[in-house]
Formats: sequence, structure tokens, C-alpha cells
Amino acid sequence: MKLINSILAHSTSSPDKLALCTPKENLSYKELKKHVKLGVSHLKKLIIQPNSVVISLIDNELNDVVLYLSCLQHGLTLVTIDPSITDSELSYIIADCKPKYAVGSKKYETRFAKTNIVFCPINLFDLDIEESAAVDDSQLHTEGNVIQYTSGSTGQPKAIVHTPNSVLERAHNWIATAKLSKEDVHLCALTINHVYGSHYAFFPSLISGATLHIMKPSMTTPLRVVDHIKRHRVTCFYNLPFFYNLMTSLKDVSNTCLSSVRLLMCAAAVLPQNIAENFREKYGIYLNNCYGLSETGLITANLNVNQTNITSVGKPVKGIDIRLEPCDYDDKRFELLVKSSAMLDVSLNPSFCEQLKGGWLATGDIVSEDKKELIIYGRKSQFINVAGNKVIPEEVENVISSLESVSQSAVVGIKEKEGNEQIVAFVISSPGNTVSIKEILDKCTTQLSSYKVPRVIHIVDHLPKSNLGKVRKKKLVELHLELTNHK
Repeated sequence: MKLINSILAHSTSSPDKLALCTPKENLSYKELKKHVKLGVSHLKKLIIQPNSVVISLIDNELNDVVLYLSCLQHGLTLVTIDPSITDSELSYIIADCKPKYAVGSKKYETRFAKTNIVFCPINLFDLDIEESAAVDDSQLHTEGNVIQYTSGSTGQPKAIVHTPNSVLERAHNWIATAKLSKEDVHLCALTINHVYGSHYAFFPSLISGATLHIMKPSMTTPLRVVDHIKRHRVTCFYNLPFFYNLMTSLKDVSNTCLSSVRLLMCAAAVLPQNIAENFREKYGIYLNNCYGLSETGLITANLNVNQTNITSVGKPVKGIDIRLEPCDYDDKRFELLVKSSAMLDVSLNPSFCEQLKGGWLATGDIVSEDKKELIIYGRKSQFINVAGNKVIPEEVENVISSLESVSQSAVVGIKEKEGNEQIVAFVISSPGNTVSIKEILDKCTTQLSSYKVPRVIHIVDHLPKSNLGKVRKKKLVELHLELTNHK
């Protein structure tokens, strides 16, 4: 079955069941199908031909996500973009993928004013719903591809092309792995412009016939999430370690408020042990640590968490083969290589070939293995070279973040002479506390080898993050230079 049709099929079997919910609006599966077809009808009226490259700014609003489905159903190649990106990043993406049209809410029109792109403002909820009847299923074209942009190694965004078949395969894999059903209630506060939000929350929940609540990432707070989970009896929630850490810091929140939840997916960053343990202690439920890549889809999932494997990302899921290549500096750690049936189509992603070794994807991630479960330590390219010693930033971050007075930390290497690097830490105090540099140094000195202790520590109010919530470490290097130049 096709990707979009596998969602719209529920309009027959469960027409009145809630499909999509936002804080302002809801759609049943019957209403969702009508609005998707309405979008297709309107795109036809605008004479936007199938196979055209179209760009859309998507902010998890109901109009955005329904139009997303309409574009794919109409056979467009859809470039999904987070509205929070800078003008320079948007200009780079436009030059790279060369879209002819941009579609979406009228409020985004000014973002394209200085381009040669035809902007088509579309609000499906202002149109006559009866127009949807003009689209017969036999008139629908082959579903279009999705292009998503991730941060590239050069600092420029990198395009990844996903076919409808690959998205559908990844969704079915996650549905089977997590045993998702139509009885589940999902909450996604992640941008659906990223693989994590789209391939593991958005599409699987709708394909399984469940109800999906979506929040705008910019409007999401830990208290709102906890309140939403409690009120709507949410069973599956998706986010990153830093957000679960913020949830742990909430005051006057009952430890039973997450009693409806059976799955707390934690991915897209290494899960520190103190965050995993503190969350378990506060809410009485374990985080389900998972690991995947844009290029492969889900690789491992820890759905049987206990105190002995609390930070493990679990075992490889169905359709995944792994290979461990020895590290030259640690005989207990390995570089992870992966083969997946849902890997990117090389013909659509030619640069992907550079990452392959005889058909295996070199992930660049360093892992260890215990009882066939993997523990992720971090990305090899981000290791810090201190006088020939390799330092894993996450190891230092975990020690710093274990302090009660610390909310979050991030560590980078700053290049010095002759290829050597010094360790620089950025630290945010936890609410109601003011952490000192001495406190941090004392903690690091007692728990780390001397060469792993940060040489410079910056106490900051916030860390630069991507639209997904990942710390942008290249921006931290720039911030360090800025801070040291002002001293």
C-alpha cells in the first residue's frame, strides 16, 4: 500500500476516530482525508504539476502537516524546512534544490520575497471543503519524494532524499518494533522536518491508525508536556535527553502524572546516565533509549530497560545488520558499521556513496557491546585530541552534568598549535542554583584523568541548538572565541 493511502485508509475503518490534534484544532480520519484531497485539488488549480520541486516551511501547525500530505499525494517533490532557519541557510537550500514553488501559510510569504520562487499561500481551512470531491482516487499520481536537510560536516545543510517506499518501510519497522496500535495516543513536540519527528512519530502513529497530538517546538515546555500527557492519557512520547532532563527539574509534579505512558523514546543525542537515573527516580518510568541515522532509519531500540542497561540503546532492530571495527586507541570500543534494508536510495543520494565501505555505512559513531546491546559514546569526528589522547566530549559532559547545580553542559575541543586541542566546557546552572567554576573543576578532577579536565569553563545562560534541540557545537567554538576576545 502507498504511504499516504495507508493513512487515509483509516477514514473507512475508523472515520470518526481522532487522527491529528493540535492545541487549537482537531481532525478525525474522515476529515483528514477530505482536507488532504482538498489540498490536492487546490494544488491542481494552481497548476503545480506533479514532479515539481516545492519548498514548504512547516511549523507543526495543522495546516502545515495536512498540506505536507497533500503535496506528497499530488506527486510533488517536497522540501520540508523549519521556519526557524536563518535567511542565509534558506538561501543556500534554495540554491541547492532549485524549487520552482513555495507553498504554505501566508505568514511565510516574506521569507521568499527576494527570491525567484513563486509563493502560493494556502490555508486549507479557509477553502470550501466540498472542493475535495473534485479529486477522484484514479486521478492521483505516484506519491512524491521528501527532501529533508540535515547539518553537513562542512557546516552547510545537507540534502537527504527519502522515497515514499523508504518512509513507509521505516514506519512499519517502528510500528512492529514498538508494537504500536490504533489504541495508542502519541505526542510529538519535535519538528516533523527532521527524520526523528517524521519517521518515528508522525507517519507511524497515523499509519497505525492511532491519535497523534502535535505541538510546535517553539511553544513546548516541560510543564505543558506533562500536563498534556496527563489530560489526554498519552501513551507514546518522543524527545531528546536535554528535554527529559528539564522534565526532571519540574517542581510540584506528581510522580503518577505519566502513568498512561508506555513508551518514552529518547534519541538524537547520547543519553547521560544521570539523566536516565534521575528521570526514573522522579517519574517511576524508564526512558527508551534508541539510536538511528537519517541515512539508515532506526538501528537499535531499548524497549526492555532495567537498572543494568539504563543507557544502552538496545539491540539491532529487524532489517539491520551491524559490524564492529576496532578502535586504534581502545580495545573495548569500536566504530559502528551498519547495513539496512531501509538505507537511502544511492541513485537519489549520490554523496551517500562516500560513506559506504563495501555496502556498509560507516556511521562514525563509537560504541561498546554488552550482551549484544550497544552503548553509544559519541561521534568519532567530535573527539578531542589532547596531546595524543582521545577525549570523548560526552564523558566529560556526563561528569559535569551530574552536579545538582548544573542543568546542561557541552564540551568542545579548541585547536591549538601542532594539532593539539584544549577542552572547553559550556555550563548552564540548574534552576535556583548558581554553579561555580571551582565546583566544576573539583568534580572533574576527582572523576576524570587530568588530561580530560576542561582548561576553560564558560558559565552561560543557554546553548545554541538546532531546530531539533541538538547542541550546535560548531557555534560553541565561535562563542568561545567571542567570549575570550571580550575578556
